[in-house]
Amino acid sequence: MKIAGSCLCGQISFQVTGPVHMINHCHCSMCRKVHGAAFGSFLHVSADGFQWLGGAHLVSTYQVPGNDDRCFCSNCGSNVPMIEEDDNVIIPAGSLDTDPGIKPIMHIYVGSKAPWYEITDSIPQFEKFSPAGWLEKALAKEVDS
Repeated sequence: MKIAGSCLCGQISFQVTGPVHMINHCHCSMCRKVHGAAFGSFLHVSADGFQWLGGAHLVSTYQVPGNDDRCFCSNCGSNVPMIEEDDNVIIPAGSLDTDPGIKPIMHIYVGSKAPWYEITDSIPQFEKFSPAGWLEKALAKEVDS
């Protein structure tokens, strides 16, 4: 399956052809601010299954001291994928143009969620990140997510 994505102006485009790991909802204050929403949703994939199709030269990076960098289109400001040092790619799910074929498996950093937002679905919630071992078991379909 190919998953396509792009920025708001369409100058940056990408595709995923490799395995998809998960989608999560992050409620930390940085994700809320960068998305301008109650939380950020992210698709996680391996770098070897990710490819820029156009506009890679327009990807700009905001370096967050002591935290993950944030990538965005220098033309329209849209959040775009970021490639981590461990060869994982974190893709803002709102930038996807096609269905990734999976649903979110967890809410993380709910300890700092927006006080005006109530989580009403039944997927697991974690104060910070998921406990050690939980994510691996969830990805192996050994726990309910």
